[in-house]
Amino acid sequence: MIDTIKIQVSSGKGGDGIIAFDSKRKADGGNGGKGGDVYLVGDSNVYDFSRISKEKTFKAEDGGIGEKNKRTGKGGKDIEIHVPLVTKVFNGDDTEVFSITKNGFKIKICSGGEGGLGNFSLRGKGWDGKLSRTKGQESESKDLRLE
Repeated sequence: MIDTIKIQVSSGKGGDGIIAFDSKRKADGGNGGKGGDVYLVGDSNVYDFSRISKEKTFKAEDGGIGEKNKRTGKGGKDIEIHVPLVTKVFNGDDTEVFSITKNGFKIKICSGGEGGLGNFSLRGKGWDGKLSRTKGQESESKDLRLE
């Protein structure tokens, strides 16, 4: 039976926007998708951390890049880590962040990065906007101790 475990969690990176043009040379690039989030979920059917101990790092899916025809990229899948009830969560510097006491209680640990803007979203800035895009936000990562 495993009572204490250290894990590393990281959210997904936001997808990049793209530069694209339609047949009439108008801006057509879509925005990037949002990166996936990481959640901890209290579960009354889990009694220890033996399921989690096999995998020490958890990473949500990255968002997809934007597409032609003003389409937004695919959003990254979220990750849910099921933990036993009365689990205490500590930061890397051993300060208690929160405690999970209820079945089904779901709390977001890491937020996924927002997707970048494509040139269709930036088209109001003249040629500079039509020929530019923004990158997606970086992912967020944390080291946690669960007991």
